[in-house]
Amino acid sequence: MNSMTPTQTLQVRKSIIAVHILNGNLDELILLIDDLIINNDYNVLGEIISVISKPELLSLLIHLILNKQAFFDKTSIESYYHENGFHKIVLLSGSNFKLRLHHFGASAKVPMENIHDHRWPFVSSILHGQLNMDIFEVTEAKSNAEELHHFVYNSNKETGFYSTELQGVTYLQRSESRSYCAGDQYLMLPNELHRIKNQSGAESITLI
Repeated sequence: MNSMTPTQTLQVRKSIIAVHILNGNLDELILLIDDLIINNDYNVLGEIISVISKPELLSLLIHLILNKQAFFDKTSIESYYHENGFHKIVLLSGSNFKLRLHHFGASAKVPMENIHDHRWPFVSSILHGQLNMDIFEVTEAKSNAEELHHFVYNSNKETGFYSTELQGVTYLQRSESRSYCAGDQYLMLPNELHRIKNQSGAESITLI
């Protein structure tokens, strides 16, 4: 028996994701995504987002969530307005992932985030608008650098509570600026220091 090539395996995985959405099998979709990402393969993250971000599938997924009471209730409980200036809408969540919509520009607050990193990798697809981002590196030089208080964030998934612990002062220097438009997709790795920096009133929506 011939084994499948990587390209064939990729197409099969994408097809199964699409079929679960088309058939309304949200529980099976969650289990599949949990299983696919358990090995921290960054390429798989891109595969998942590239399928779900297709307008017809994403629209259907949102319709299913709105019309399945248990999923709607869970989305309502887990979604909130983030102090970094965007609405965080949790569409699905499993043991190893959360599939979220981020809506920037829906409030009067200028969407200028705190410089931060993440404890986990993610892939983001720009669904609408433009996302502008600065990347930072820690530096010993104080000139042309931002002096910031360095906090470590800790959270408890069971209780929902979080805390921050001050580590001291850190100097950061901007190393790169990036811009992403609707249709673009990017990978953000753990410990990459970054900040979203959009213009006031500019609206963008991302799926991560």
